[in-house]
Amino acid sequence: MGEANLKYKLEGLLRKLPFTEECQVVYFFVEIRKLLDRMNRSEDYEYIRFFCDWVLHTEKTRNLDIIRDDIDKIAIYSESQAKKSVVQLIMDADVHPYAEFVDFKRLRTELEEFLINSEITMDLLKDDKNWFSLRNLLFRILSDQPIDFCDKPVRGIKSINFVELREGIYGCGLIIESIENGVLAKRSYIFADDEPNFKVAR
Repeated sequence: MGEANLKYKLEGLLRKLPFTEECQVVYFFVEIRKLLDRMNRSEDYEYIRFFCDWVLHTEKTRNLDIIRDDIDKIAIYSESQAKKSVVQLIMDADVHPYAEFVDFKRLRTELEEFLINSEITMDLLKDDKNWFSLRNLLFRILSDQPIDFCDKPVRGIKSINFVELREGIYGCGLIIESIENGVLAKRSYIFADDEPNFKVAR
């Protein structure tokens, strides 16, 4: 009865889309985490589980292996960009891994698989407007809740942190702290628009 009750609660929550309050998004991830535990799927959906934990912690310093590939891609991209000329940077049309991480593309893909396999409504993911509402609220929830690799930086990247933007602007700031020549350096990136359904781009 436990699994059925949790699915019932999630179905009820997902009938109230798009989300407009942070508490709805927090509740969504809390109930998903409980359902994963109830289903005894500790080895599955590790990326979703990571976000469930991140939502509830003021700082994430443990169980970071699941996102090391994401951060590794960001670090490799940064290293390659540093070697390019201004003309090459202007001509480079690829979407960079910062944008992929900030847009929560991997999270969306895994949530889709989870909801399908759990036979829970897909309205959150079928409609971009619904997904972007969750994404924008998630930016706010995760702001000032850094991921810190402590003494195990990823190719020099020690921490990443979302920061909330001013009212009326959708999106986030992303601060990346890296160890460069033995010194901690900060770089800031802004992903924002005045329209809520914006797509994160380079």
